[in-house]
Amino acid sequence: MMKASLIVVLAFAGAVHAQDADPAKQLAEERMKQMMDPSAMQTWMESTKPTLGHEVLKKFTGHWNTEMKLYSDPSQPPMVSEGHTIAKTIHGGRFVITEYSGTMMGMPYNGYGIMGYDNNRKLINSTWVSNMDTCMHVSRGAHNMDVTIMPLIGEMEEPMSGEMGKTYRQQYHFKDDGSMVFEIAEILYGEPFKVLEMVSTPCEGEDCGHHDGHDHDHGG
Repeated sequence: MMKASLIVVLAFAGAVHAQDADPAKQLAEERMKQMMDPSAMQTWMESTKPTLGHEVLKKFTGHWNTEMKLYSDPSQPPMVSEGHTIAKTIHGGRFVITEYSGTMMGMPYNGYGIMGYDNNRKLINSTWVSNMDTCMHVSRGAHNMDVTIMPLIGEMEEPMSGEMGKTYRQQYHFKDDGSMVFEIAEILYGEPFKVLEMVSTPCEGEDCGHHDGHDHDHGG
């Protein structure tokens, strides 16, 4: 009888010990062991190095004079404004940071963007914030080294219509003359509808001013 009771007590103690084990803690400890493995550390270090995929980021660097067209109604001419962009690589060429100043719809418009190439997913990642938003626009897309057109897909909020997580397409077109055309298009409702186009022309010296911008309506 005593022997049977001892077996029950030991079994109960083992069950309590098993319940006390924290699966999350065990997983964290196992991951830490894996990370400390020399081969795993080498893999991680290799993944952090700039690669050929980061070369496309250099296409965005420099000073640019911009002309932005905002299309609110396909039957009407766009609203046009001028601006200025400064872009430079950071963190050893892993990212490019962009600062834009100009106007939109008659109001000052300032924005900041960060773009990078993710070695792990083999994707371009882009973020954008501005003084006309409280959300962060995030878009992603693939590219190849001889790229002339680079499309990215992202999501945005549309407070005027109440649409949340609205999918849109960004597209960069690198021209032979050194200029760059950036477009945003809605892609949910039938044929893509261009809502914004920005033509950026490289500039330097006196030809490269920080434009305050002046909105005006005209065709073209």
